Amino acid sequence: MGIKRMPWMKHHIAGTLIMGLGLGAVAGLIESIVLVVGLDETSDIGNVPLLAVALWSGMGLIVAGGTVATTRRANLDNAQQIATVTGRTALLLVGLAVVVSVNTRWLPDVLDPSSVAWNFAMFGVFVGGWFLTVRITGRRTVGGLLVGVSRISIVLVVLAVGGAFGLSRAVREPVRLTVFAPSGQMFNGPAEIARQATAPDVMLLGVDAATWDIILPWIEAGKLPNMRKLMEQGTWGVLKSYDPSASPVVWTSIMTGKAPEEHGLSTWATATALNRKVKAVWQIATEAGRPCAVVNVPGSHPVRDDCALMLTGIPFPLVSLGNTGWFATTGNPVTDDICLSIPLRFDPAAVVSGMEVRRRIELRDLPASLPSRTSIPVSLLSRAAKSTSLNMEKYFGSVTFGTIELVFKQDPTGADIVVEGFADDKLFTLGRGTWSPWLVADSGRGRQSLRVHFVNTDPDEVTLYFTPFVSYPDPQRATRAGAIVEALSTPYVAEGVGWHIFYESRLLSTLREHMLNVSLNRIEAGLAILDRMDLDLFVFVFTVTDRMQHAMMKFMEPETYRELARREGGGYAKFEPTPEQVARHGDAISDAYENVDRWLGMILERADADTTVVLVSDHGATAGKALDPTAGEHDPNGIYIIAKTQTDASSTELAKTRGPELILEDITPVVLHALDLPVALDMKGKLPAFLVAEDETPATVATYEDASGPTAGPKQLDAALKQQIRSLGYVD
Repeated sequence: MGIKRMPWMKHHIAGTLIMGLGLGAVAGLIESIVLVVGLDETSDIGNVPLLAVALWSGMGLIVAGGTVATTRRANLDNAQQIATVTGRTALLLVGLAVVVSVNTRWLPDVLDPSSVAWNFAMFGVFVGGWFLTVRITGRRTVGGLLVGVSRISIVLVVLAVGGAFGLSRAVREPVRLTVFAPSGQMFNGPAEIARQATAPDVMLLGVDAATWDIILPWIEAGKLPNMRKLMEQGTWGVLKSYDPSASPVVWTSIMTGKAPEEHGLSTWATATALNRKVKAVWQIATEAGRPCAVVNVPGSHPVRDDCALMLTGIPFPLVSLGNTGWFATTGNPVTDDICLSIPLRFDPAAVVSGMEVRRRIELRDLPASLPSRTSIPVSLLSRAAKSTSLNMEKYFGSVTFGTIELVFKQDPTGADIVVEGFADDKLFTLGRGTWSPWLVADSGRGRQSLRVHFVNTDPDEVTLYFTPFVSYPDPQRATRAGAIVEALSTPYVAEGVGWHIFYESRLLSTLREHMLNVSLNRIEAGLAILDRMDLDLFVFVFTVTDRMQHAMMKFMEPETYRELARREGGGYAKFEPTPEQVARHGDAISDAYENVDRWLGMILERADADTTVVLVSDHGATAGKALDPTAGEHDPNGIYIIAKTQTDASSTELAKTRGPELILEDITPVVLHALDLPVALDMKGKLPAFLVAEDETPATVATYEDASGPTAGPKQLDAALKQQIRSLGYVD
């Protein structure tokens, strides 16, 4: 039927929406095809095609709806005009599917030259297609219009997929993981670092979430001897925090002497050092000619080049594949959407009987199999959102491809299974319950590290846990720390291990071991700094105590959570601690404190008789109060100890050295006074009277502030930072 002009009718709207829905489904299939090309087994595709088709079909409907609205608003009634607008929009939709698919599956990160070239090329192809539809759709029949649009769409999609495949083969250089080896002097542990520097004048040390209610009985029982010695040598008491207390906010108050409304970090959403409007104590000391080093202070990212050396703390962007890591298992997938689950398809009994199984995991394909514990369509939206989130994380991450090759064979010493890493290279061997060494992926644009744990599960099951990929310190997280970091016995792993995996009961021991290992890594870095730098101020924060209490509090105080389970039901009943879990993990928090006390002793060995030690917590900790069925919570009653080291204790009775209650903001004046620097009168915190001699008049200054602080409005956390603090359990 020949037509020249057509009135706007309902069937045109329906046709446009159907076209958008269909082309969206095609785009989803394209993404699935692109994925399948890189897989060894098509069964590994999991539920991705369904998710991709649903996601892109929905997007197609949105785009088609926009086309309808645009056409109606422009009052177009010419069939050629309508088809041109629809065709151009549909082409852009298909093009977006191809570009995103190729970038997330094959190409390096978006700033890599090959990715930039690909994106510009695709942009040119689809802009050309946009204008080409004007000529193709010049026919005057409805059938001709549809044929014209479909032909150009098919041609461009085929060209794009073919070009993507060819380009991927040209630029893809799979990164093989290697075992970490220090490039500098080898250290076998913190105690073996050769000391070369003099002791600092002041050590400002943090123990995140420490509270006297929990640790004082352990101290009196002799479990924490180094903390007790400091309490005997100085003054100790309650350090009053805020309620609620976000770690970067309260640590910034401790480090500046000012309240959140003054220093600029008021919530998790603004928990970045770019929002700090006032000088931190290390900047004040540095400007006074007193060299400082700062390690792992929450709220200090990104570095502002205001001290001699800094390794920042949370929150910071993780260049990683999955903040909580992922499973590779022959058993059932995880019971919650906590970790990705990659299937290992073989029978463990066959391996024990002599068969050898080889499996290769392509890192770019990790989102292929998502947990599917709930039926469709109940969890379709949440899984689609998670799939998109993971794709975007890879899209912006530095490690977008690489290969993990594993060999499963019988243990020659017994009837069990061992895992050898990287096929013929045999770079590590794992038995049940053991860890691999630290592994490094070097993509040429940065390095990331991870470990693998053979989770000690049922003999009929093989489950491996891969920790998140964590990047080496970059210029935003480290100032002049390269030589020290490179000399460590393990890669420096900054804060950010996703401990929400404690929802998965099989990973409780894994999480506990990994958190302590990462903490040991940070203390090794701190000791290396103390032994190589002449400092006046050393600032270091232990955060494992907070991480452990969040994850393990219900096992230390099970009756509290059982009462919550009886009263609240729901998630509380589901996560009620079992007797077996209590027996196994009831000592997790005390064990963390005993490790911190031992590491504290290593730090204090680097002090001398003139060193002032200020040990504080940002807040306390307590059992849950019906806010979370699993996690321990913050409490406003923190701790402080202020002491001169290596002095004779006047009494071993701790009650005689207990001091008054202080507030967070008092700590900066304490540190300044110990450094013989004036206390600023515009600070909220004040110098405690017990530190002032009777005949002493402490020096003061009106302010340390100038125009160097941020002048723009508050800078919100980007998506990567929000994802990290969400994985750490602080926000939903």
